[in-house]
Amino acid sequence: MIAAPVSDGGDLADALPAFDPARRPRCRQLARQATLLALAGFELGDGWRQPVRNTLLRLIPAGPAIKAGARITRWTPPQ
Repeated sequence: MIAAPVSDGGDLADALPAFDPARRPRCRQLARQATLLALAGFELGDGWRQPVRNTLLRLIPAGPAIKAGARITRWTPPQ
């Protein structure tokens, strides 16, 4: 989406506006997920909440946690 026009001699400034609509939905989704994680206890501060959160996180099976992370790490940008 950006690489081909630029590698063919096009201007990067002309290619960027076309890339924005392709990346914006994913960026918004990541921002929403980050907000939900923060609300779910990743910014708890000191006290009893941290050990409780850590215990609950240890109880989550590895498979679903890996699958959730793979949606983020295995993303391929649009061509």
